[in-house]
Amino acid sequence: MKITDSAKVILEQILDQENKNCITFFTQGEGCQTRLCMDCIVVTDAMQNNGLYVDMSEETARLLEDITLDAEDGNLVITSMHSCGSSCSSCSGGCGGCQ
Repeated sequence: MKITDSAKVILEQILDQENKNCITFFTQGEGCQTRLCMDCIVVTDAMQNNGLYVDMSEETARLLEDITLDAEDGNLVITSMHSCGSSCSSCSGGCGGCQ
């Protein structure tokens, strides 16, 4: 996962408001119903990404390796650097693919 400087500003504000020092990412659901979730936690040591403490499982890190977290109009946005492949081929009913 890449965190842009503009996203970093928003995340730092969130951490400051929550009195936390680390962003943790995790997933809920399976397949095309998988959602990326974020929370704020306190840690004494964690991996850093663009100067921010970031915590996630190895599985979540693999899912996010081609993802960029950016900011647009004051909101966090996620963009993907890969196209939807076989992992979403079983979707029907407009799951949205790999957005």
